[in-house]
Amino acid sequence: WGFAKWKANSYVTLEWDQWRVLWTTRYISDVDQNPLGIDPFSDIYDTNFTGTYGDTCEGEAYGDLTCRDVGYADDYFVHSWLF
Repeated sequence: WGFAKWKANSYVTLEWDQWRVLWTTRYISDVDQNPLGIDPFSDIYDTNFTGTYGDTCEGEAYGDLTCRDVGYADDYFVHSWLF
């Protein structure tokens, strides 16, 4: 639903004698969906007759609310260690 504007990877390796530690970091910037592509609220049965289906919401008849896909993601880091 979108592509991050910025991405970055970094790697740091420390070695001593027979030991090695690798630390990797990945950064991905925030993403916003085009407002024209945001689905209206609905459920998996489209009981609101919106023409779209909520992927995970069963609807009020099942004690669930109507929902829609999330149209954004904040920027984040992913860290990994390898010994």
